[in-house]
Amino acid sequence: IFLKSFVSPFSPEGLLLYNYHVIDTSKIEGRTSYRLNFVGKNKEDLCLKGYADIDSATWAIKFISYRPNQKANFNYVYNLLEEQKFQLIDNHWLMVKDNLILEGNLLKNPQKIAVRIVKTTLRNSINTNITIPDSIARYKDDIVDKNAYRKNTSYIDSLRFDTLTSAERLVYHHFDTIRHLPAYKGLKFIVTLLTTANIRAGPLDFGELYRVISIN
Repeated sequence: IFLKSFVSPFSPEGLLLYNYHVIDTSKIEGRTSYRLNFVGKNKEDLCLKGYADIDSATWAIKFISYRPNQKANFNYVYNLLEEQKFQLIDNHWLMVKDNLILEGNLLKNPQKIAVRIVKTTLRNSINTNITIPDSIARYKDDIVDKNAYRKNTSYIDSLRFDTLTSAERLVYHHFDTIRHLPAYKGLKFIVTLLTTANIRAGPLDFGELYRVISIN
């Protein structure tokens, strides 16, 4: 995770670094599951803490929720939570949902300006044991529809099989609106200038500026 290696609670080395507790037995979607809590023995180790629902028949992970250990050194990230859900499809446990929440800032202080990232990946209509034609497997160019980026919001909403919350819709609205504000365009120009030393004008880049004038 972010170039740091965490010991998995389900690895052979996990018994040396984790404490485990079975806290509940329940039926989820008609199958008996055990809820297993895990936490790193040393709060400063690069371990995870959270819980997993384990299927009693196959010992597979049906659901897992975890975050870094309490005092693990995680650079500028002060909060991270990941949840993954798996579903039994054709005798294989496949991931159908992956939800990541991350918060952090350069000052390592939650009270200052921070960045919050939420990424949710959902999968449905999963088919297995399908033979992929060679014409697709060997296709080297981009197979994304050239008009995909021109689709309107209504069309995209019709494809999304999970509705957005009001907060998520507000993020999309702000993102689409801010790109047209003069203040944002000015800030983008300055950031591009500072990071690339180029002045961008439409399809042209002028620079690098510190090489425009030189003395022989």
